[in-house]
Amino acid sequence: MTAFVNSVPGVPPQIQLDGDATDIFPTPRSPSQTIGQVGQDLTVIVYPVVDETGYTGKPIQDALVKHAQRDDQFAADVSVAIGQQLIEEEEQSKAADPSSSKKQGKKRKKAKVQPQHLAGDTGASSEAPVTLESLSLMMKAMSEKFEEERKEFREERKKFQEQVKELQEQVKELQEENRDRRVEIAELRRELNKVHPMVWAVCRRSLLDMARLKILRLFGFDPAIVKWREFANERPSEEIINAIQAKLREQHDPLDKSLEDKSTALAAIVNPYDKYRIDGNLNAHPKDSKILAQSIFTLSEGDRMLFSDTYRFVFGEEPTAFEE
Repeated sequence: MTAFVNSVPGVPPQIQLDGDATDIFPTPRSPSQTIGQVGQDLTVIVYPVVDETGYTGKPIQDALVKHAQRDDQFAADVSVAIGQQLIEEEEQSKAADPSSSKKQGKKRKKAKVQPQHLAGDTGASSEAPVTLESLSLMMKAMSEKFEEERKEFREERKKFQEQVKELQEQVKELQEENRDRRVEIAELRRELNKVHPMVWAVCRRSLLDMARLKILRLFGFDPAIVKWREFANERPSEEIINAIQAKLREQHDPLDKSLEDKSTALAAIVNPYDKYRIDGNLNAHPKDSKILAQSIFTLSEGDRMLFSDTYRFVFGEEPTAFEE
C-alpha cells in the first residue's frame, strides 16, 4: 500500500491513498509480529498532488486517530506474546538442564511472590505510573492546603492583635486612674499639712493630761479625788508637794538632802497648765531636775514616754537620763 502526501508550503498537508484510509497502519497479523515488521508494509511517497479542483486527499489526522485507538490493543498483544515467549524459553532450559530447574523455580517463585507482596502492602503495582499531570494536581492540592492554613494563621494573628489592643487600652485606663489617685493623694496630703498643727496641739495637750494622771497615780493620788480645776490658778498645797517629795525620797534615798528644796518643777508636773510651766525651766533647781530624770527608771515603757513628754514640755529639753 502506498500513501501520497502533498507538501506544498503554505497549504495544510493532505493525503491521498491508493486504498482505504484505514489501512495506512495495518493491524498486526499475529501477536508475535514486531513493530519493525509492521512498518515494512507501508511506503510513504511525498509529492504534491494536483487535479482540476486543486489539492485533494483525505487529511492524515483521521488515519492517525484510528491507529491510536488500536495502539493500546496492539501493545497488550505484544506484551502477551513476550510473556509466552519467555515461558517457552524457560521450559526449553528446564528440559536441557534438569538440575538447575529447582534453583530457577525458587528464583521464579521469589520473583513472583515478592512483587505481589509489595503490591499488597503499598498498592503501587495496581496504580497508574506518576505523570506530570498527577504531580501538578498534587502540588495544586498542597498549595490550596497551604493557603487555607495561611488564612487560619492570619485570622489567629488578627485575633491576637485585637486582644493586645484591648489590653493596651486597659493599661492606659489603669494608668489614668492611678494618676487621678495620685492627684487626690497629693491634695489630701496638702490638707493634712494644713490641719496637722492644730491636730498636733490637741494631741499634745491630751498626752500631757495622760502624763499628769500617770504621775499622780504613781505618787498615790486618786484623780477622782484630786480636782484639777482647784490648781488652775494657784500653787499646789504644801501637803501635796510634801507627799510627792516623800514618794521620791523613798525611791532615791541617797538624794534625801536635795529633796529639801521646794521646786516649781514639782508644781509643773502636778499642774502643767499652771503659770510655773512657762518659767519652769528657768526656776527649776538642777538637783530637782536630776531627781525627776532619774525617777523615770521606775516607770514602765509607756509611762516613760509620757513622763518624757511632760518633762520636755516643762523644761524645754529631754531628760538627761534618756541621753545616757
